[in-house]
Amino acid sequence: QRVLRHAGHEASPHTLFFADGDNPGRDVQFEAGLDSVPKANRYMARLFGSENYLDLAYRDHQLEQVAGESSEANIERWFKDTGSRLKPGDRVILYAAAHGGMSTDKENAYDTKLYLWNNQALQTRRLADLIHGLPGDVSVVLIMAQCYSGGFSHVIFNEANAGKGDQPRSVCGFYATIHTRTAAGCTPEINEENYQEFSSHFWAAMLGESRTGKAVESCDFDGDGQVSFEEAHAHTILSAETIDIPLKTSEAFLVARSRFQDKDNLFFMPRNEPYSKVISTARPADRAVLEKLSERLGLEGEDRHSAATKAAAGIEKKRKDLQDEGKKKKGPVRQAKNAIRDQLRSRWPELANVLTVQSTHLLTDEANAFVEAIEAHPGFDEWGRLEAELEKIEDERFLLEKQWILHQRFIRTLEHVILAANLELSDDGGAKKRLEEILKAESGTL
Repeated sequence: QRVLRHAGHEASPHTLFFADGDNPGRDVQFEAGLDSVPKANRYMARLFGSENYLDLAYRDHQLEQVAGESSEANIERWFKDTGSRLKPGDRVILYAAAHGGMSTDKENAYDTKLYLWNNQALQTRRLADLIHGLPGDVSVVLIMAQCYSGGFSHVIFNEANAGKGDQPRSVCGFYATIHTRTAAGCTPEINEENYQEFSSHFWAAMLGESRTGKAVESCDFDGDGQVSFEEAHAHTILSAETIDIPLKTSEAFLVARSRFQDKDNLFFMPRNEPYSKVISTARPADRAVLEKLSERLGLEGEDRHSAATKAAAGIEKKRKDLQDEGKKKKGPVRQAKNAIRDQLRSRWPELANVLTVQSTHLLTDEANAFVEAIEAHPGFDEWGRLEAELEKIEDERFLLEKQWILHQRFIRTLEHVILAANLELSDDGGAKKRLEEILKAESGTL
């Protein structure tokens, strides 16, 4: 709604399905912060259970003009009632900010899921059927931020299966990550200033400002005076410091319909084609990604694919070494925790079950005594130090993963530019025409 308003399209027809619709029940999960949890509860969780979900809270959503709950029935009804009345030249933009799941189809790993309200799900194949049931000459743009969202890039194929041929409809999409990975937006974080997820960066690029009103550097990479969908996607690849590997439709199409050099196609470019030749064929948005990531990652010379691949492997090695180091530290952490826990159980035997009446008293009227007993234990400081070391290792592994992700973004962009050039060299006229149509749709704007 904010995007439509800022882009001058507030009057454009739009339908919002969210959570449980206008039901006043609590339907939004958020992090209240561990500071909101009493110290006694935090210690009880750390020593006798888990801190997972400890600071989660729930409230009703605050969105306006919600048409109904995000259900299969409502989505299918929209396509049947509203979608069927669309006219040639109309365009549908489907934006999904939700949770997602992996495919459970052993024959099609791309049939991933968009989770809906009340344990429902919309799968790639079903959405493909709904989209391709729209009237002719109605185009569709997808922006999807959920985990495993890249599976939906295959709605361009019959039955969402690349082996069953291409669908003729104009469809393009931009997805937070590939079909095998979770996405950064899967979080109850509500601090908009710190919130890092695919669609926030994407829409910020389209509007020129973030959700908090901060100006975004222009990403009009082709200099035509406006920001296209593909340019917003490129901006997201460059600016989102997340675990995401963003994907667009043309890339999914190229993986399915083009190829690298092999013994039967020696005139095609290999993955390690000289960089200067590859970059000369790149579209402006892809060129910006490759050049800016090259600078950021310190990639130089002609064989940047090999350099990036080698660097990524080195990062993975460091992450594995840190993981091994962390495993070694878990034993001492466990011993320190058990020592404190044993002393507490010696004083309060009821802690053998944290749901006993006495155990609940330790979280209420006896909370001060419980906290004092823990903090007075001679091994308390050592326990804290060991846990801090373990947390530091995990933080380092996470930072390394984000570096690995940047290399993957570079490698995948480089490979897709090569695949596009190779498709142009092929004799597959149908695939060339289809790619042109997809690229035209991706270069569209609001």
